[in-house]
Amino acid sequence: SVRIPPTRSHALAEAAPAATTSPAAIFGSPSWLRTTRARCCAPLASATSSSTATSRASHSALRHSSRARLSAAGDQWIASKDGDVVFLNARTLKEEGRIALKAPRFFGAGAIRVGSTDLLDGRDPTRALMTFTTTDPVEKKRTNWGLVELDLQNHKVLNVTEWGPSKSSWGMRIAHKKRIGVAMSGSRGDQRRLVTYDMQTGEQLAEAYYEFRPRRSLVAVAPDASKVYVGVAGSDFEVFDGATLARLPSVELEGEIAGRIYVVDE
Repeated sequence: SVRIPPTRSHALAEAAPAATTSPAAIFGSPSWLRTTRARCCAPLASATSSSTATSRASHSALRHSSRARLSAAGDQWIASKDGDVVFLNARTLKEEGRIALKAPRFFGAGAIRVGSTDLLDGRDPTRALMTFTTTDPVEKKRTNWGLVELDLQNHKVLNVTEWGPSKSSWGMRIAHKKRIGVAMSGSRGDQRRLVTYDMQTGEQLAEAYYEFRPRRSLVAVAPDASKVYVGVAGSDFEVFDGATLARLPSVELEGEIAGRIYVVDE
């Protein structure tokens, strides 16, 4: 392993609650529909939610939504409600638009359940490319996955592409420059599986099995998919080659990692 100061690494470990890295330059977590806890929106909501029954319902949906973010213009909350994507006025919390995902696209089709990661990394304020899962229209016990393109300006679905049976994985991270997804999935004995996917076709690119220490998980991928990072417990994080998933030298820090690992896009 190698020991380097955190600020000189492409992967930065947060050693204190107050991060100094510019939010516009970090790519450690999904930017579209990023998790926003109730405490973030409670001050605004408390001042506006009592005006109408509609705003109270929207406030409740925003507080209980596990995925919500402000629009690029900062004038709307984009949240999940009743299986759809809703657009709420940032001041009044009144619903101003909705993308219907729950309604069947055709007879027998299941609802579109979008993930939390935008393949465009939130860089296009007019649209989003999201992975989704849906119930197979014939084999009802089977779940398919694919890619859905959303029009964030006109509040509609632009395109839906199904790739086939969904993959067993969690905590997927996207390399937005190459549109390659990395995930950690089920175990094989004491080993866990790392896997990469082409996020334009859904095809698997590489896989590898490794034994990890407790409380280790996939935390980030380089924007160009050159490296994959696993952490966070301890004073180090593990690095893997993005193409082959071969293990590379770990990065050792001087103290315990107290927060997240971010990847800086240079």
